[in-house]
Amino acid sequence: DQAHVAHVGDSRIYLYRDGQLFRLTRDHTVVKQEIDAGRLTPDLPRQVAHRNYLTQSVGYHGPVEPDTATRPLLPGDLFVLCSDGVTDPLEDRRISEICASAYPTDLAETLVREALRRLSAGGLVVLKRNRGAFVADPSLAEVSQAYAARRLIEGAIVADVCRHCTAHDIRLLRHHLERQVEARASGDRGRFVRLLTEFHMLIASLGENRVLEGFVQNLAAKTSLAVLLYDSGGPPTCGIEEHARLIDLFAAGDIEEATALMQRHLSDNQHRLPEVEASGNTA
Repeated sequence: DQAHVAHVGDSRIYLYRDGQLFRLTRDHTVVKQEIDAGRLTPDLPRQVAHRNYLTQSVGYHGPVEPDTATRPLLPGDLFVLCSDGVTDPLEDRRISEICASAYPTDLAETLVREALRRLSAGGLVVLKRNRGAFVADPSLAEVSQAYAARRLIEGAIVADVCRHCTAHDIRLLRHHLERQVEARASGDRGRFVRLLTEFHMLIASLGENRVLEGFVQNLAAKTSLAVLLYDSGGPPTCGIEEHARLIDLFAAGDIEEATALMQRHLSDNQHRLPEVEASGNTA
């Protein structure tokens, strides 16, 4: 018997055989292209904010060329199909450990539970006993604190990027800006907000401090949730025009103006949300 595989996008198909996990698909992402071109090493992608930017997918605006393969089947073979909702929080090593310990009928549930546990540790979901997993609902006081932290951290990151960014970095930023423009034109608010947030994560990934990048990923996710929860007036926050101006300042190496613009940019975003009373309750 044989297994036939056809694949597009960044969801993955794994084969677990004789205690080993084999990835049968190749991610169609910008990061994978960077690895193949030698501009990134395989150990870095999990730390890179733009790791999920697709080069092709079902419904993609350009031509799609699926990867196909045929593999012989052996007794005991186990296939695992999962989206980036599992592969982002879980490394291949952890997926292999779960395949080794879980019964095949329980494998899917075990993988999802472990992925949710990891996301809960990052503050993106809340696990409630006997009820399940829920998207985190940050209070306005928490969001205010997150924006204050972002202003401090992203100011330092912007200065670092101004000093060290390359022509390739500028191209990545401009390409992402084009995707923001497309999302705004499509009217897909959720996708637009996600891309606006990812832009800040992408900037952080271009700096040299991975600890600060991790802080930005966590804080930006929290403020992005707040935008979707609380900002219902007019277009989403975080203007594309300011993003375009930031890219120009990076290209020019203008540390002072880029830092000042980022501070104003984040403050303006926060001011679109409801005010927080001194007690920490919403106004």
